[in-house]
Amino acid sequence: MYRTTAYVGHFLARFERNVKLYMACAALIGFSAFGIYSVLFNLYLLRMDYDVGLIGHFNAAGLLSFALFSPIAGNWARRAGYRRTLVEGMSLMVMGYLLMSLAGFFFGPLRTGWITAVQVVINCGFATYMVNSSPFLMSATAAENRSLVFSLRGAVWPLFGFAGSALGGTLPQTFAWLIDRDGLVPYQCSLLVASLVLAPSLFLFGSTTGDDSQEQSDATAEGEDETRPDTPLLMIGLISLLAAPGVAVARTFFNVYLDAELGISPSSIGWMIGLAQLLSVPAALVMPYVLAKTDHVQVFTYTTLGIALALLPMAFIPRWEAAGLGYVSVIVLVAVRMPAFAVFHQELVAPRWRSTMSAVTTSTALIGFAITSFGGGRLALSMGYTQLFLLGVIITCISIVPFRVLAAQRVRGASA
Repeated sequence: MYRTTAYVGHFLARFERNVKLYMACAALIGFSAFGIYSVLFNLYLLRMDYDVGLIGHFNAAGLLSFALFSPIAGNWARRAGYRRTLVEGMSLMVMGYLLMSLAGFFFGPLRTGWITAVQVVINCGFATYMVNSSPFLMSATAAENRSLVFSLRGAVWPLFGFAGSALGGTLPQTFAWLIDRDGLVPYQCSLLVASLVLAPSLFLFGSTTGDDSQEQSDATAEGEDETRPDTPLLMIGLISLLAAPGVAVARTFFNVYLDAELGISPSSIGWMIGLAQLLSVPAALVMPYVLAKTDHVQVFTYTTLGIALALLPMAFIPRWEAAGLGYVSVIVLVAVRMPAFAVFHQELVAPRWRSTMSAVTTSTALIGFAITSFGGGRLALSMGYTQLFLLGVIITCISIVPFRVLAAQRVRGASA
């Protein structure tokens, strides 16, 4: 891990100050959101005696609010600028993690309502961050560096997510030993750690320079086409919607499946999630070199097929080794696909419309995640996890069709 961190640091030395500050924030996001919180949230709910159906409901509530708030976050950034909007998004996340740690102090319907409301707060903040991250990076980097920068972001998230996952899996046991108490309190203390880790991101984003809202206004004043690119927006939205469920069934239900069905301990689950995060680091970093031999279209197509195939052992082999292999494969392939797809859809539109494109991509993907979380929990209860994972396989494969259609239209448009 030390060599990987040094490798990432070597890349960072080549870029502007804003990119370096962004990557530092991405490290905190990876450690806290993709690490500690990702491992512990569903396990926290299980310790409060919620079944998989209600766990799906809580995840769906958060994801749906993420999806619905994304267009608002994108429009706000066009007026206020990416820097201010990103600081506000991080503030909501820090506050949300703190409030979630207090859920154990409530009971009955009040607890259920509290968790749902806090999930909305957290995911509105996360939506603000995710929607405006790609446009911020596009404005902070030259065109020739974009694939490398987006790949680096794709490596930083899982690298620090690995560290956060490994720590997150052991935090409840550590706090249980320190305070000599079992039950909810160790999980509450662990979620409080997630909030404290993320808090410095407010200072880091606040330290970036430049007025990107003015930059967008200047681009429009200089005669940039103001016509909204409806066809690319609609097509990318459809692709994001269909590509989401395959990843969602793995991310949302992997830890529940291992804990509730296979009886795997939280620390073991944390290490498996951490391993997936760690292996996705080199996967993301090789993306620019893959693009030197192919293009974004082929990267998206083959990684999406790979995700579908990776879900098959999770569906048919009820062992932790098979589930772990499938999950790790999904996360690694997503690490390659995500930066390639981000550069692809951001370059489809003029700078003025990049935050809108990012909002459409994020919101439709999260609608797919929300539907999967809400319906997937009920499907797992009524029909089992095999059918749930197979549904992810089918929808993932379908997502390739509109993507190839859009890519073909782009080629025809460029040659016309």
